[in-house]
Amino acid sequence: SFCFDRNSGFVSLTFSDIVRFNSFQPTAITIQSDKYGSGSSKTLTSAILHSTTNGFVISFSVIPADFYAIQATPGLAVSPNTTFISMTSTAFTGVNSNPVFAILPANALSVSCYTADNSPPRIAQFTLDLNTGILMLTFSEVVNTSTFDPMQLGIQMSSNGTGPNFELDGGAVSPIF
Repeated sequence: SFCFDRNSGFVSLTFSDIVRFNSFQPTAITIQSDKYGSGSSKTLTSAILHSTTNGFVISFSVIPADFYAIQATPGLAVSPNTTFISMTSTAFTGVNSNPVFAILPANALSVSCYTADNSPPRIAQFTLDLNTGILMLTFSEVVNTSTFDPMQLGIQMSSNGTGPNFELDGGAVSPIF
């Protein structure tokens, strides 16, 4: 079985036999949107291993670049019905150095516990270039730019809201990854 946390990119895999935690090969793991591999998917490029001992359960976090790619892919891991995992036999080895059974993309494993993304995006950083008039916002997670309304933004002189404020009266949105 496997669990996926859409808030943090945390993944927990449960095996039927003990696996070696230090044999983990994240590039052998793919998150996909359907059981049959015909939808969208993201093969991991790396991960942060949390498990420190061999065992039936191995946990890791998807690295930020992969996590953002999952978040930016429409229909991928947005609910339990769109969260599946496949892996090659090189993903892990057992304690006797035998490879794990592959989970083929055409018969992927459905998520058994899923935590939805319930954290709203927040502005993590911004820059304002007064020469070009460009305001660049960096968010804490991927945002849907088609729903972004620049006219809902304002610039204020101080963090406590005192002093003059400037409300935007328009603008264009250009996503940057």
